[in-house]
Amino acid sequence: MNRSFWPLIIIGAGPAGLTASLFTARDATETLVIEREAVGDNANFTGFEFSDRLREQAEFFGVEILQSSSIATIRSRDNYHTVVTTTGEEFSGSASSSRQGANTGA
Repeated sequence: MNRSFWPLIIIGAGPAGLTASLFTARDATETLVIEREAVGDNANFTGFEFSDRLREQAEFFGVEILQSSSIATIRSRDNYHTVVTTTGEEFSGSASSSRQGANTGA
């Protein structure tokens, strides 16, 4: 991914994270979603077709989804947040939101 700054970073691509990203993207807020597993592979979520439809709609509206990436740390200062993955990638944004279900640690 060539880009490191996003107005909004959502951690977790379950139903809540994808729905939030869909609405923010429809409001023209550039959004990055970071998910530890493949989208739709959450064992606590049945209905893979529903998850796939949410992902497709979010991507249609311009949401970038980074799959198979675990979060190492989140640093915040004032209204600026930096999310660091376990592979060392850093993404910064003016807002971040964690939408994790029963499996914590996006």
